[in-house]
Amino acid sequence: MANDKLSHKLSEREEQLISLATAGHTDAGIAHELGISEATVATYWGRIRIKLGPCSRAELVAIRLREINGEEIDALREQCCAQLDSLKLHGASGCTLEYHELFEHAPDALLVVTEEGFIEYVNLAGHSLFGYKAGELAGKNLSCLIPDQLVGAHRSHLREYVRSPVRREEVVHMEVPAKRRDGREILISTDLSSIETSSGLIFTAIIREVEDKLHIDDSSNGAHQTADPRALV
Repeated sequence: MANDKLSHKLSEREEQLISLATAGHTDAGIAHELGISEATVATYWGRIRIKLGPCSRAELVAIRLREINGEEIDALREQCCAQLDSLKLHGASGCTLEYHELFEHAPDALLVVTEEGFIEYVNLAGHSLFGYKAGELAGKNLSCLIPDQLVGAHRSHLREYVRSPVRREEVVHMEVPAKRRDGREILISTDLSSIETSSGLIFTAIIREVEDKLHIDDSSNGAHQTADPRALV
């Protein structure tokens, strides 16, 4: 498996190659953008694999997307932590409105779910991502956002997770399916965590849609992603 930080090992030109591939360019498009031949592009792919191992093009693009998503999620998490620190210092009564506004207008979808699987809170980005009107998801079971074929497995996992002694560990799932209100399936990445409250375990999820760039010009490598029923808690 390749190093998660590609830039630590690649030359500037190799970095450009990965970035253009992540942006959806074919090898012909990369050659045009960089002013080199397709044969030279193939040579650079070979050098990249020598440095990082026998990774497919899709795997290399997935790692780059993970870097991009991870940096933005880390920035959002830092904002959330700063707001929580403010609540602790000044008291919830003086910061409730600011706290709500921070999450309501966050650029990524945010969900809060009970240990029984019911949705307690979804911000504006979350409603938009899944095709619902603002406030429409509150009180619904999380299964409404999970493809039908994964609902049973998800419920079993949720019960197991609630009983698990390591349930507070943060978990990240990349490129897993979710279901919009109209029934269309989308790929998402999720950053999950949980906390104990007086009313039981509460899950929080930072979610964003993953653009389906992994299949572009990758017919020779045939990379496939495996659905993980645990992705939405």
